[in-house]
Amino acid sequence: GSPGTDEIVYARVENQFGCADVAEVTLNLKFETTITPERLDECGTNGVATFNLNDASALFDRQTIPNTTYTYYRNQTDLSSGTAITDLNYANDTANMQTLIVVVENPSECYTNTTLALAVTETPQIAADETISNCFDTTDTITLSSGVMNDDGTFTYNWSTGETTENIQVMTSGIYTVTTTKNNGTINCSTSRTITVDSQSTANVSVAITGDFPNFTATVNTAGSGNFKYAIDSPEGPFQDSNVFQNINAGEHIAYVQNGSCGITAKAFAVLGFPEFFTPNSDGFNDFWNVTNSTESTNNVRIIYIFDRYGKLLKTLSPTGRGWDGIFNGQQMPSSDYWFLAEFQSGFEFKNHFTLKR
Repeated sequence: GSPGTDEIVYARVENQFGCADVAEVTLNLKFETTITPERLDECGTNGVATFNLNDASALFDRQTIPNTTYTYYRNQTDLSSGTAITDLNYANDTANMQTLIVVVENPSECYTNTTLALAVTETPQIAADETISNCFDTTDTITLSSGVMNDDGTFTYNWSTGETTENIQVMTSGIYTVTTTKNNGTINCSTSRTITVDSQSTANVSVAITGDFPNFTATVNTAGSGNFKYAIDSPEGPFQDSNVFQNINAGEHIAYVQNGSCGITAKAFAVLGFPEFFTPNSDGFNDFWNVTNSTESTNNVRIIYIFDRYGKLLKTLSPTGRGWDGIFNGQQMPSSDYWFLAEFQSGFEFKNHFTLKR
């Protein structure tokens, strides 16, 4: 007969005792319907992805009648041994492209076996999100990269700025996002990356001196943007997060402010003090003795008295004057230790000695 027609045949049935009968049997011959191969596309890494074979079954359902089942096999060897794929979330074990054998079955219809292609599209592998600090005082622009590490020349780029190049130039701080996409004509595989650009600026530095002599505190104030760090008297540091320095010694100092890519800014300042010696020999160096940096303190000196070692008053000084030249009653005083008493505006008194050297 021909497929799609019924054919009647007769069968003679005989038992063990020799009794026989003839039965009529109708054979229904059906066409075997060809099933077109299907394909699943997924995004993966290094040629491997996880495929939901239920999605493939849904594709085959468009070619079959209800109640059709699909059994998937890795290859002909597994089909011959009856070793079917049981986990329908299947990761391909042949990189990039793998073809499975599909057995299609329905109690009311005959179907051919078919195949399922598993195609992997490589997901862009990109660098992690990052924060970049830039000194826009010294560098007008900064280059931002998509961070793609497996670029095969087929990726497309979409920045939050609207630009579509792999790298862009920016001139302001802000948050920038780039989406990198691979398209194989069927599926888009995308990865996004965020770059935060922090604006830094050259520090505008000032120093405030507070406290009472001799325990002064220097506070280094900054104007500008950035992550400032602070040091005193050494551009190599150590730098600290705090801008407050306590118990600063009398004399000249330099504050250093570090601000990332903007480098280091220096600011000189002075702390009130009393020299330990002077040399009144008219050479232009240390020829006069007086309080130093008296205007740097919030608690200024009002007046200073100078005595010899026996307590005789030799000189009364204004802290804003030139100072003592080592002369008393027209006579040069000899090399020796001399004492002073400094009265502060607050009423505080400080007594100590210094050396006159000739």
